[in-house]
Amino acid sequence: MSAGFSIRVRTGFILIVMIVVFAGLAWSQTFQTLHAFNGSDGSESGPLVWDGANHIFGASFSGGHCSIQTGCGTVYEMTATSSGWRFTPLYHFAGGADGKNPIGSLVLDSQRNIYGVTPEGGAFNKGTVFELSPSKGGTWTKTTLYSFGAIAGDGIYPNYIAIDASGNLFGTTNWGGSNKAACGKGCGTVWELVHGSSGWTESVLHTISENKEGISPVGIAIDGKGNLYSTAQGGPTASGYGTVFELSPPAVSGGSWTETTLYSFTGGSDGGNPAAGVTLDSAGNLYGTTANWGANVNGTVFKLSPASGGGWTFNVIRTFDASVDGNDCRAGVVIDASGNVYGATSAGSYAPAKAGAVFELIPNGDGTFTESILYAFTGGSDGFRPLNGVILGPSGNLFGTTGWNGQFGFGTLFEITP
Repeated sequence: MSAGFSIRVRTGFILIVMIVVFAGLAWSQTFQTLHAFNGSDGSESGPLVWDGANHIFGASFSGGHCSIQTGCGTVYEMTATSSGWRFTPLYHFAGGADGKNPIGSLVLDSQRNIYGVTPEGGAFNKGTVFELSPSKGGTWTKTTLYSFGAIAGDGIYPNYIAIDASGNLFGTTNWGGSNKAACGKGCGTVWELVHGSSGWTESVLHTISENKEGISPVGIAIDGKGNLYSTAQGGPTASGYGTVFELSPPAVSGGSWTETTLYSFTGGSDGGNPAAGVTLDSAGNLYGTTANWGANVNGTVFKLSPASGGGWTFNVIRTFDASVDGNDCRAGVVIDASGNVYGATSAGSYAPAKAGAVFELIPNGDGTFTESILYAFTGGSDGFRPLNGVILGPSGNLFGTTGWNGQFGFGTLFEITP
């Protein structure tokens, strides 16, 4: 294995052209740091989301202006202009009733309202759902839509949010729910937030059971029929390694959602402990990652396909190797129109600082995939540990964030151009 690097410094950013030789093949990509976080504008930035035009939105878990030493987090916007990208902070969390430490991806509705969750803060200090709405003059108005812990059996410490075509919000919580015997604080919930004439109403759609789905669900994918797909990070027994499960909407109004466990990880060659949700492709297949285990004990990328006779077929499409493409993949994947799969490992790889890598899995047409390493982080000015994967831009470019390092030590926002 060999790698060649050509580095040129331009005013305002660093451009790195990287050619990686892997498995006898070579790929060339252009890497660009779009923004280096300085702490006051954010730190430990999370996943990104496009508005479909020329704006990217994200939230940082820490940093900002609150009195807590590490900061309570921010929400920001990146705008593509004729002279480059412009970074604009939209909101700094205060750490009280407004929430603290936003986590997971933001989502947008058709009016460009931004929705997200904080695992802490709120009226009961058990997390919030918040909204940022654009106002005239370029300002944004922040509203707390819901504080978790308000009702018996409610979820606590939310970790993810999703939105359907009707503008209803769905998400998962790490803990809480009515099933507390096995998990102490509860094994987690799947929730829905619906907007009506009297405001927003939260409902617990499903309480996670350690003996069934597992513990601590994360992520929501929604298909065209309204079915929800998620993962549990542990369980379904005390020594379990997590599951992928489905929630189907009730047949009649007011009925219960039906849970189906699609796959239970064994901690063997299939991997274990998924730390992110799954991604649906156009054919209804589910793709995801595991943070641990697998043949090399470095995690996996997997695919679940609906079988013609019912049930689901599970396949590992990549086993991570810490010395090649990294390990500790704690983010999901994205899929382009050609079926190529993109993601990021947060550690390992052949980079000198073992700072993570961005990868592409290209389908071969026979169910197997060929891997391409698009970029390996050095842990220097390019950043360290891309914990939140990547998103696809309108032109096929990839965008993502790193949690630490960069010019000021608080992480970066980057672009990879094919």
